[in-house]
Amino acid sequence: MILGLIILLYLGRAFYRLAEQHQQTKWLYALLGIAVFYGSQIIIAFVGGILVTMYATSFTVDNVPDIWINLAVLPPSILFTWLFYRGLKKRWERDSDTTMHGTLDEEISFRAPERKDRFGR
Repeated sequence: MILGLIILLYLGRAFYRLAEQHQQTKWLYALLGIAVFYGSQIIIAFVGGILVTMYATSFTVDNVPDIWINLAVLPPSILFTWLFYRGLKKRWERDSDTTMHGTLDEEISFRAPERKDRFGR
């Protein structure tokens, strides 16, 4: 229980700061990061339950304590949340790089080359 709250606070703060650095909606992305974390846990547990039901004939999920299921889905959900964080960060940095530098051809000069005659003068 306490571990879950610590993870939620850390995730919310990380996404809040990322959105703040890139002038995005802070609370929206803090809540979205938490939603990705919990959503990935639900999806992983659901897919894991289906796989166990399909392939493990003598094993039932009912005999497994909930804490073990929670600990089993924790690393993949942290991975998915980290991938979402990195994706947002790269996207916002790419968008801010193109807007900060203006147009791509601002350093190109359009001066016509000097004409030389056939003797190189």
